[in-house]
Amino acid sequence: MIYVIVRVSLDKDEKSLVRNTILAPIFNKHNFANTKTGTWEVECRTSAAALEAVAELMGELQGACAERDSLLDHIWIMLDKWGDKDE
Repeated sequence: MIYVIVRVSLDKDEKSLVRNTILAPIFNKHNFANTKTGTWEVECRTSAAALEAVAELMGELQGACAERDSLLDHIWIMLDKWGDKDE
C-alpha cells in the first residue's frame, strides 16, 4: 500500500476559504481524504496508481492556478509505502 500525502499552502487564504471552495472539490473528486493535520491523503495499491493520482491531481491544480493568478504558495507531496516489501 502506498499513501499519497499532499499539503497545500495558498496565498492570501484567510480562514482556508480558498482551499475549502476551490481545492477541496478537486481533492474529493480524486478520493483524497482531509486529515486532522491539514493534509489530504489517498491510499493506492501500486506505485503506478500513486503516481497516476499525483499526475491527475497536479493537472487539476494547474487548471485552478491558471484561472487565479498566484493562488498557490507551495505544495508538498509525499509517497509513503506501508506494508510488506514484497507487495
